[in-house]
Amino acid sequence: MRKISTRERRFVFEQPVSEDEILSLAREITTSRLIRAGPHISSSQLAKDFLSQLIGNNDREVYAVIYLNLRRRIIAYEELFRGTINGTTVYPREIVIRVLFHNAVAVILAHNHPSGDPAPSSEDHLITKHVKEALALVQARLLDHLILAGSAWTSFADSGLL
Repeated sequence: MRKISTRERRFVFEQPVSEDEILSLAREITTSRLIRAGPHISSSQLAKDFLSQLIGNNDREVYAVIYLNLRRRIIAYEELFRGTINGTTVYPREIVIRVLFHNAVAVILAHNHPSGDPAPSSEDHLITKHVKEALALVQARLLDHLILAGSAWTSFADSGLL
């Protein structure tokens, strides 16, 4: 007989379950399966493919970080900051703390633009600069900053903005 986890038990015995709860659990399961597989992120396209399902169509801004090891395999993925429909506050210090926690050597920063326009704002440029400088202090690299807006997206690395 298969053991039911605590997370599964919640969905087995509580009724009703909202669509948001189901989608949240599905994202959690998808993320954990992808990370367990240890995918190698060798291009902005692969990072975008990984992230688009997780934050690309969110109705509020979400800042996420992919933590990578020396071989650019995913160690962890976290949604660190959540905001409103047109902005969120990002703290480089918190990103550095999580980089050290995961013992990552590189990160990919990503966030969504619910407006549907993936063009970087002046705030996006500024936060990218601050995060890059903060990571350099702990010998970690910012490999890219992706902005996802539905099916459209922008890569700072591909655009020469890093």
